[in-house]
Amino acid sequence: MVMEYLSRLFIKASKEKGFKPHPHCRKTKLMHLMYADDLIVLSTIDPRTVKIIMEAFGKFSNSTGLAANKAKSQVVLGGAVRKRCRIYAESQGSKREQCPLDNLGYISQLTS
Repeated sequence: MVMEYLSRLFIKASKEKGFKPHPHCRKTKLMHLMYADDLIVLSTIDPRTVKIIMEAFGKFSNSTGLAANKAKSQVVLGGAVRKRCRIYAESQGSKREQCPLDNLGYISQLTS
């Protein structure tokens, strides 16, 4: 039930001005997937879009008292140029690691 609230916050966030969906998810309007206690958020690496998503997640956390476990969280950036990945990592206080799927195109895995 609580995750339905998060889902609605994400749907509302995706309608905000400046939000850019992941290019491969534009037609289906897919923004996130949830299973049990796992969450996958799909978006572009656009700073405004990331800010909108983080604000929605922050609102969820403040309302419910639930937060992501940073030790178990990761961000995987696929198809992004290295410079943008580095800028994103620095803005989130993360370190950049190479992902094992690197041969499929540049994918960067960030961990706290």
